[in-house]
Amino acid sequence: MARIRAASTTAYAVALVIFVVLFVFSLIAAILFYTKIAQANLAAETATASLKAVANDQQIDALKKNQAAKASGGTLVQRLQEELAAMQQIAAGTTSTSAASLKKDMATLGLSDQSSLLGELRRLQAEVASDVRRVSEAEGVAKTAQEEVLKAQKEKLDAATAFNTTITELKAKVDAMAAQDSRYETSIQDQGKTLTAQLNSVRDETKAAMTALRTTLDQKDKEIDALNKRIRDLQQRTTAKAAIDPSLEPKGRIVSIISERGLVYLDRGRTHHVQPGMTFLVGDRITGLTRDTKNELQGKAVVEVINVLDDSSVARIVQSTRGNTVVEGDLIYNAAYDANMHYKFVVYGEFDIDNTGSPSVGDRRRIETLISQAGGSVSPEMTYDTDFLVLAPEPKAPDPLRADEIDQTRITEHAEQTRRYKTWQGLLNQAKALSIPVLNQNRFLTLVGYYQR
Repeated sequence: MARIRAASTTAYAVALVIFVVLFVFSLIAAILFYTKIAQANLAAETATASLKAVANDQQIDALKKNQAAKASGGTLVQRLQEELAAMQQIAAGTTSTSAASLKKDMATLGLSDQSSLLGELRRLQAEVASDVRRVSEAEGVAKTAQEEVLKAQKEKLDAATAFNTTITELKAKVDAMAAQDSRYETSIQDQGKTLTAQLNSVRDETKAAMTALRTTLDQKDKEIDALNKRIRDLQQRTTAKAAIDPSLEPKGRIVSIISERGLVYLDRGRTHHVQPGMTFLVGDRITGLTRDTKNELQGKAVVEVINVLDDSSVARIVQSTRGNTVVEGDLIYNAAYDANMHYKFVVYGEFDIDNTGSPSVGDRRRIETLISQAGGSVSPEMTYDTDFLVLAPEPKAPDPLRADEIDQTRITEHAEQTRRYKTWQGLLNQAKALSIPVLNQNRFLTLVGYYQR
């Protein structure tokens, strides 16, 4: 009986020790469990992840089986053993770990008693709370970041939409520019064809113009050659003028005489440009023209052509000098006539042909008519090819006007007299410079055979 009591006491003590140990571990497990539960409640959707961080799937299944065993009943020792095994599995990760091994592990971690374990649990709980806050902050940051991501995605979407819109617009512009470029290219090609046609037309016109210009140049060269020849002839004539006065050259001769009728035959006719009405001064066949006491030229007679044949003409004697008889072989003179050329005259001034004492413009026109009848021509101004200058008597040099002269009529008359005087002197000087013979009124009338009808 005593043995039975001793055995019961020992069994009770062992059971009590086991119970205490199991209680401690249960307490630790309960703290850990409720800590995990609080962490799970705080972390909401992260509870499962937190539980898996503490126990694996086998441990979770063991806990579920332990709960089922509790529900089905059993002895206290069994339940404690089961809870111990569950706590061991939770604490060590396996049910095969002994209490001594757990104590050893706790000692290694510096957890030698319950207080240090509770402190460690509180520290872990604080770390868990800190982790929860960090997780919460991280979730806030993540939420903010997500909002920023959503905002960025929206901006990206807007940018993509704007980009697509811009691309569409640019594509439309590019297409429009391509179409315009095509039109431009077509237009340029058309313009090029037009310009080519115009160029060919201009080239043809230029070629034709150049041909015409070459023809014109050839003609001008011929004209220049002719002008050069004329210049040489004029130079020779100018030289001859300096040696021989052409107005004193005989222009033909008398070949026969019909004295009873007062007619003579001249060796100049239609082929020599002789016309009816022309007059000639007759000079001696040997001495030619003579001079009177006033040193004026004079001849034997004046004859006027009344009938013109091909190589001869008939003239009548209209004026003769006493004591001088016209004979065959006498020479005839006319300063305005030449069988081979047409003389050019410049006539200036107011003439008094019939010595009436009234010079007039009409008498100057009569002189121009005599020149034209003889085959000459009258020029308005003197040039290098002028043959004769016929000057009226020299005009009087005007007296100087008084400084206080106010009579407009006198001023006008003085200006006109000055102009005539300067013009007369200028023509005379120009004729001398060009070696052009100068004929005054009397000499001209004598040399063309003028007589008063």
